[in-house]
Amino acid sequence: MNMISTHKIYSHTGKFVCTAKSNETVLKSLLNANIFPTFSCGSGRCGQCKMTINKGKIEYNLTNTVKEQIDDNEILICAALPKSDLELVLSI
Repeated sequence: MNMISTHKIYSHTGKFVCTAKSNETVLKSLLNANIFPTFSCGSGRCGQCKMTINKGKIEYNLTNTVKEQIDDNEILICAALPKSDLELVLSI
């Protein structure tokens, strides 16, 4: 049985942004907190939602993401599931 955990998302300035469930994408968590980052396809294929991550761990819920088009310090927030607290470069 998979347990759903809750993690915190912080901005790169250290400001608490929102909580995120481990079974929901980072994008959904941000949208639920009324934060509207850039995104388009919602499935990790277009790369529009890539965001810099300074700290934390994620897993992807899709196998057809464009992971090869992002750097090691970037994530596709529309397909990324948080596995720890995250620090993201956000403009909020």
